[in-house]
Amino acid sequence: RPGQVLLDYAKTFDAEEAAALSDALVALERDTGWKLRVVTGYGSEYPSVDQLFKYFAADRKTILMTADEFKGNVIEFYYDTSSLRDVVPKNVFQEIRGRYGNKYYTDEEGLAPAVYTAADTLRGCLAKGGCKFVPGLSQQQREFSLIAVTSGGFLFGAVARGGVSAWTWVFCAIWVPWVGMFGFYPLYVRQPEDLTPLYQNAGIFAAIAAATALSPV
Repeated sequence: RPGQVLLDYAKTFDAEEAAALSDALVALERDTGWKLRVVTGYGSEYPSVDQLFKYFAADRKTILMTADEFKGNVIEFYYDTSSLRDVVPKNVFQEIRGRYGNKYYTDEEGLAPAVYTAADTLRGCLAKGGCKFVPGLSQQQREFSLIAVTSGGFLFGAVARGGVSAWTWVFCAIWVPWVGMFGFYPLYVRQPEDLTPLYQNAGIFAAIAAATALSPV
């Protein structure tokens, strides 16, 4: 049907979900000019990418997202890289696929939520003019940041307890980039609107560093 933005060959969505996603994609095109089109299916049961691009009258501002639950990663994106390079770089598409298209996520959450969330995440990036990172923290990223600040706090406390020596600068070269890049930076750039996790990590780092530095052992 002309004007369709969602082709749900796999019957992934119920009527309410399909309407909500379609409305969001139509609004995105109206407000920004970006055309995000979503197609679900199984293997050869839906048209080829070329046929889909033709069906949607794709141009340089069209992004085709397909979802096939029989693939290793259910989500694929097809788009003109030159048009999106400075708006949504390749790493964002890769992370959306890795976060929402993997089998573990789809088995735990279901295919419909995975496809909807992936499409809505990209829609959100395009709606605000682009993004360099996928907004929000995954559970794995949050856990990794906690590991970074915990180990970094321990190293800082151990160095402080032992006094300044030649080894101090060696340890600094290890834990400063480690804690900064993995313990704090992702929390700031991925969800600047809510810095609570950043403050929590800072508190954990300070507490562990102080406890280690003051430990009599």
